[in-house]
Amino acid sequence: MINEALRTQKKVKTSQTKGFCQIRNKALALTNPYIQANPLNSIEWIIIDCDYELPYFKDMPVVPNYIVRNKHNGKGHLYYKISAVHNNGFSSYKAIEYCNAVRYGLTILLNGDLAFTQTLSKNPLAVDHWRVEHLHSEEYELSELAEYCELVPKYKLKELKHKERAEIIGRNPAIFWTAKDIAKGLTDLNSIFDICSNLNDFSEPLGYKEVLGIAKSIHRHNVKPQTKATKEKLSERQRERGKKSGVVRKAKAQVKKDKAYILFANPKFK
Repeated sequence: MINEALRTQKKVKTSQTKGFCQIRNKALALTNPYIQANPLNSIEWIIIDCDYELPYFKDMPVVPNYIVRNKHNGKGHLYYKISAVHNNGFSSYKAIEYCNAVRYGLTILLNGDLAFTQTLSKNPLAVDHWRVEHLHSEEYELSELAEYCELVPKYKLKELKHKERAEIIGRNPAIFWTAKDIAKGLTDLNSIFDICSNLNDFSEPLGYKEVLGIAKSIHRHNVKPQTKATKEKLSERQRERGKKSGVVRKAKAQVKKDKAYILFANPKFK
């Protein structure tokens, strides 16, 4: 199941030791003790980090797909396979927010570590390093998992401070939505970046480029056309650009057609 979830990946984040991360060829990564189980553009696993001796799986409120335990004690990771949730710059924020809320609720239910980010987890395929139990191959719907745990309502989420919100929806969305409200109407990128930087006061802060990317997203939102007249003017400009681009593409296509006709007409190629 791990290999299937990573079927589109050529390279994967992995490590041979805890607290260290590398990007390596997938074939090599699948043999290492630690791996990023979720693919680049989707969330397919909810992984719970349990810093206590795990009970027998039948005593758990929700049976995981995998239990990956340390060999010297009963601590480990619980893997829950879910229906894939799209996760990149073009994804639905509401879908990601719901997924993170379910993950947060499930973590509380199972007394897991709320600070666990799922970047690297114990690799269920590395059976030489861990005690692995593959219990089933069924896929959970998020709504099914949500029945077992208490989710934080959206209106409650808005009332939380950005650090508390980050525990539910992640650091990037927490900074974005908090800074977006504070920076409403601002069009100066440096001022918006300063606001985002001030909010990036987590125990594990985001990198400079990530914070800058959030600031740029808010900046684009603030400077985009707001009035109907401005939107129509922008649409007209885009239509004109489209027409010019179409003429250029048509000319290039005609050159290729002419070359193809010459080759087709040449008796040497018949």
